[in-house]
Amino acid sequence: MKDIGICETFDKNEVFGYSLLELMTVLITVVNVIIQVISVVMIEHIGFHTITEVTAAIMSTVTFATFFNTAILLLITSANTEYSILWWLPFRGMYTDLDQNWYISIGDTLVYTMLINSFNIYISFFTSLATKIVMRQLDKGWKHLLNPLSVKHTKCLTIPQYVELWSGPMHVMYTPYAICLNTIYTTLMYGIPLPVLYPIACLTFANVYIVERMCVCYWY
Repeated sequence: MKDIGICETFDKNEVFGYSLLELMTVLITVVNVIIQVISVVMIEHIGFHTITEVTAAIMSTVTFATFFNTAILLLITSANTEYSILWWLPFRGMYTDLDQNWYISIGDTLVYTMLINSFNIYISFFTSLATKIVMRQLDKGWKHLLNPLSVKHTKCLTIPQYVELWSGPMHVMYTPYAICLNTIYTTLMYGIPLPVLYPIACLTFANVYIVERMCVCYWY
C-alpha cells in the first residue's frame, strides 16, 4: 500500500510538472507576440524621419525584448545569488549554477519554446490571412462567399480604402530579422549543453525563408 501511494504521488507530481512546463512554454510565446505588437505601436509613434530608422528601432527592440523573455528570464527566475558575488540581487531560486539539474528542469521549457517559435511565423501568416479574408467578406457583406475574386460589391468609399483592403499587406523586415536574431542568440547561449537547439535553429531559418519567399511572391 505504501509503494502504491508513493507511485501515485510521483505520477501526480510528474503530470503537474509537465502541465507547468506546457503553461510556461505557451506563456513565453504569447508574451513574445505581445512584446512585438507593443514595440511596433510605441516606436511608430516616436516620429522617426525615415522608414529605415523605424525598421531598425523595431527590429532591435523586439530582438532584445524577446531574447530577454526567452533566454534571460528563465535564468533569472531560477537563480539563487545568495552566496555568490551577486548576493545583493534579490534572486532566491533553486539553482546556484547552470548544472545538470538546471538543464533537466529548465532545459525542456527552453527547447519547447524554441520549437514553438520556429513555427510561430506560420501562425502569424495564417492569422494575418484569416483577418484579411474576414475583413474582405465584411466589406462585401458576405456576398459571393464561394467566389472571393468577385469584388463588385464593396462598402469602401474611396479608392485608397479599396486598395488597402484588397491588396496584400506591406512587407515588414523587422519580424523575420527579430526571429532569426533571437534564435541565434539563444542557440549560441545554451547550445553547447543543449545541442538539440542547433537543428531547431536550422528549422527556424528554413521556415522563415519559406514563408518570406512565398509571401514576397504572392502576398505582400
